[in-house]
Amino acid sequence: MKILKAIREIRQSQPKKEVYGALRMLRDLNARGFYCGKNRVAAIMRNNGICSKIKRKFKRTTDSEHSKPVAPNVLQQNFSIDAPNKVYVADITYVRTSEGWLYLAIVLDLFSRMVVGWFTSSRIGKELVMEALQRALKARNPKKGLDCPF
Repeated sequence: MKILKAIREIRQSQPKKEVYGALRMLRDLNARGFYCGKNRVAAIMRNNGICSKIKRKFKRTTDSEHSKPVAPNVLQQNFSIDAPNKVYVADITYVRTSEGWLYLAIVLDLFSRMVVGWFTSSRIGKELVMEALQRALKARNPKKGLDCPF
């Protein structure tokens, strides 16, 4: 397997941040005098566990330049709460899956730091957080006076 040996040599000689797929590898092999097809190079690389580093596409999820109203900072960085079910806070995160982006909204009881409600969706929007809040309210049934800064 002279081609496999050449592929490994090419990989070793490149900087670690280089992305070398079958096409770039084929060009380097041709320059070294190995003439074969792209599919053969791809198959040799795949069968021997040699793969290129895949660059992830950047996804912007926060739009800070909008004309929508911004909620006031009710907590003023005071995260010390003296009893459960007095203050809930929420956050949204996203996870890349094989089917696309999955968005997760969670609601925390700030006293116990326990997740009291959560919801996932393939779309990000106010419904995501509202459903998580509804689930938290249904699960915990807090008394009047709950402070929800969102």
